Amino acid sequence: MKKVIIVDDEVQFALNVARTLQGMDDQLQITAVKSSEDALKELENSPVNIVITDMKLPAMSGIKLAEVIKNRWPDVAIIMMTAYGTEDVIKMAFTSGAMFYIEKPFKIENLANMIKMAGLKKTKATALKQTTLSNPRV
Repeated sequence: MKKVIIVDDEVQFALNVARTLQGMDDQLQITAVKSSEDALKELENSPVNIVITDMKLPAMSGIKLAEVIKNRWPDVAIIMMTAYGTEDVIKMAFTSGAMFYIEKPFKIENLANMIKMAGLKKTKATALKQTTLSNPRV
C-alpha cells in the first residue's frame, strides 16, 4: 500500500482527484489536505510515499514545501502541479526536488501513471541503496 498526500487549497479539487485515484488503484491510501502545514503534519504522523502538491498555496508555497520534504524526508517522491506552467516555473519545480511536474488541467490517467512511475523509481533506488549498504566497496 502506498500512502499519498494531495496538497491543494482548492479543497474540492483535491478531494475529487483523491477519490478518482483511489477508485483506479486500491493499493493507494490517499489523504487530501488544504495546506503545506497540514501536509507536514501528515508526514510527521505516518510514513508517506508520495506528495502531490500544487505550487501556489497560501502561507508556504508548494516549492517551499518540496524543499522541506526533501530535507526532512528525502525518500518521499514529489509530484508538482500548477496551472501556471512557464519554463521558469518548471525549472523551479525540479530544482525544489519534484520528481514529476504536471500542468492543470490534466488527465487523471497521466497523474496515475506518474504515481506508478514514482513508486517504481523509489523502489529501485531503495533496492540499490540497500545493496550498496550491505556490499560496501573497500
